[in-house]
Amino acid sequence: MAGFLHGQKEKRAPLVRVWDGVTIWSFLNAMDFGNHRLFRPDATGYPAVLRRCTDGGHPPVVTAQGSLGVLAGTLIGFFCSVRCPGDIILKTYDLARALRRADARIIGGFQAAIEKEFLDILLRGTASVVICPARGLSRLRMPKSWRDPLTTERMLILSFFADHIRRPTAGIAARRNAYVATLADRILIAHAEPGSKTEGLCKDALAAGKPVFALDSADNAHLVELGAIPIPADNPETLLSRQKKEKTLHVDKEGTAMKATTFKNSPAISSSCNTR
Repeated sequence: MAGFLHGQKEKRAPLVRVWDGVTIWSFLNAMDFGNHRLFRPDATGYPAVLRRCTDGGHPPVVTAQGSLGVLAGTLIGFFCSVRCPGDIILKTYDLARALRRADARIIGGFQAAIEKEFLDILLRGTASVVICPARGLSRLRMPKSWRDPLTTERMLILSFFADHIRRPTAGIAARRNAYVATLADRILIAHAEPGSKTEGLCKDALAAGKPVFALDSADNAHLVELGAIPIPADNPETLLSRQKKEKTLHVDKEGTAMKATTFKNSPAISSSCNTR
């Protein structure tokens, strides 16, 4: 299912029942809640690409707002450590300016300060973006800069978490990053501190055979040694060159399960991270 999910009149929250400490939501298929919708794996319109992920052995229940069509192309997963050198910060700005003019589809959590600034620059161009908050979408405050991309169908806000989860924790953010890395066709790392979770995610992606790219900088030499491909900030052509070839492989037309990637150095994706 693609296209902008138009906002509807806000509805009351669904009935919640608790049995033996497990929250059971009485959702049926894809349901509307304000401006976002909830999709179950057995619902009509469930995006096939999400079957790459597993949640306790099953595709995850997700909440979405915006254009599901953004998922139909090659997704570039963007990550950056919270702390990064000044040289990396400047090059990240340059990279964002280059990508915002390209036919790129970027997916990420955009939680760290540098990631937020990267997103702000992207939204000033024509690139498509998938934002995955480490929380549910209920009462999520959206910046004004998100309105136009949502209206023009080049943004999707995608959450793997229940609405009662309203504050990101380190554990939830790590699980979110594992989901993002699984959905991404290729990984782009602005910077990963040695020994950080972001570096661990880089190792996992490389071990799974995913292309990993890193900003060309002396501060990312350890990532290149691991196998990441360096790209210049002002010319990300290498990152974008094979998008057309990958596009036809991105979605399983039959809607059958896709092979999921396991991120050993990141917390396992399990039912605990999708408590609906």
